[in-house]
Amino acid sequence: MAAQPVSQPTPIVFIVDDDVSVRESLELLIGAENLRAETFASAQEFLSRPRAAIPSCLILDLALPDLNGLDVQKRIADRVDIPIIFLTGYGDIPTTVQAMKAGAAEFFTKPFDTDALLAAIREAIRRSEAALVAGLPVSGLIMRHAKQPAPNIFLGVSGCDVAMQTQKSVLYYVLRLVRGQSQTDQVSQQGLA
Repeated sequence: MAAQPVSQPTPIVFIVDDDVSVRESLELLIGAENLRAETFASAQEFLSRPRAAIPSCLILDLALPDLNGLDVQKRIADRVDIPIIFLTGYGDIPTTVQAMKAGAAEFFTKPFDTDALLAAIREAIRRSEAALVAGLPVSGLIMRHAKQPAPNIFLGVSGCDVAMQTQKSVLYYVLRLVRGQSQTDQVSQQGLA
C-alpha cells in the first residue's frame, strides 16, 4: 500500500510595517508566491499574536510607531524558527551591521528588488522548516516520521531499533534541509520514489 503524503501547512510570512501601502503590496507579492501573508501595523500587534508552529519568517520595518525593528528583533531572539528580513527606508551601515550580528536573515532598503526579496523569503522559510524539525522533541520526531515511508524498518527489530533508525532519518532530513535539498530529492536519493 502506498504511503499517503503528509500535508504541510502553508508557510506564513509576517509583515510588520506602519505603511499600509507597503503592507498591501507585500501581501499581494507574497500571495502570488502561494505563501500566506499576515500583516501588522505595529510591533505590539505582531508580538501579541500567538506563536505559530509552522514554517514562517518576518519582514520587519525598522522605524515603527511603538518599537523600532531592532527592539522587536531582541524580543524574539529566542525564536530561531522565525528568521527576520529587515525592509526599511532608513537603513544605514551601522544599523545593518547591528541587525545582521543579531541574526537577521537579510536587510533590504526601500525601494527593493522583488526577486531578491522573494529569494530571501524562500531561504528564510527553508531555515524555519529546519529549525522547527530540529526543535521537536524525540517523540515528536518519531511521530512525524511514522507517517512517512521508513525504508530501514524491518520485521523483527525492536522498538528501540526503530526509534534509533527514525532519529537517524530525521537527522538526515534536517541536514538535507539545511543544505537546500527538497524532500523530493531526499526520497529519490533514498530509493523510495
